[in-house]
Amino acid sequence: MSAAAGWVREWWSRVIAGLAFAVVAGVTGRISYIHIQSLSVALHQPEQVARLMPFGVDGLIVVGSVALLQAPDNQPNLGWICVAPGAVVSLFANVMSSIGDGWLSAAWAGVASMSFIAATFTLERWAKAQFSRSSHAGSGASPEPEPEAPSAGPGEGDPEPPQPAGPLTTMEALRLLLATESERDLAFALKVDRNRVVAWKRQLVAADEEAAEPVAGQVPEPSMNGVPASA
Repeated sequence: MSAAAGWVREWWSRVIAGLAFAVVAGVTGRISYIHIQSLSVALHQPEQVARLMPFGVDGLIVVGSVALLQAPDNQPNLGWICVAPGAVVSLFANVMSSIGDGWLSAAWAGVASMSFIAATFTLERWAKAQFSRSSHAGSGASPEPEPEAPSAGPGEGDPEPPQPAGPLTTMEALRLLLATESERDLAFALKVDRNRVVAWKRQLVAADEEAAEPVAGQVPEPSMNGVPASA
């Protein structure tokens, strides 16, 4: 019972907000459906076409919004291909459904389309934000780092701070870059073919193997009682 009460305390405001979004989107979507259907009938479209046309118009807004939420990194604006024409056609159809009764009536009919577009677009992004918030809360907050003990000051046996590393060579920088990125992502970032990235990796592996091989004719110095002769 306590678990259910905790869930209600955490989610009740989100559920109410989500229902408000859904009610506005559902009501205005139904009104837009009637307007588009009536316009299709007035334009002498078959009855089945008139019933399905609203799904083809307002449905573009829904699928385009979903595509924007799930867009790949290299195509973040892909969903606008559906959202933009869907919004224009939906607004046009709603306005033209009442144009015979005057411009004021036509403009009022267009309010349903604008409300549906805004409610649908906002609802999907709000839902994604809520799910993302819940997943972050469920994973738990990262523990805060413990404060470091105050230093006793220089000259009391403390190790010297590490010196900054020198500039990386081209091969070292390429090796680090290839080790931290996937082949596909690295090829896209550098705007090169993936096969070239694979060839770079092979060259680095060959260079490492060649560097690991002992130099021909080099013989280690003899040692006596475990101590090198050069000591």
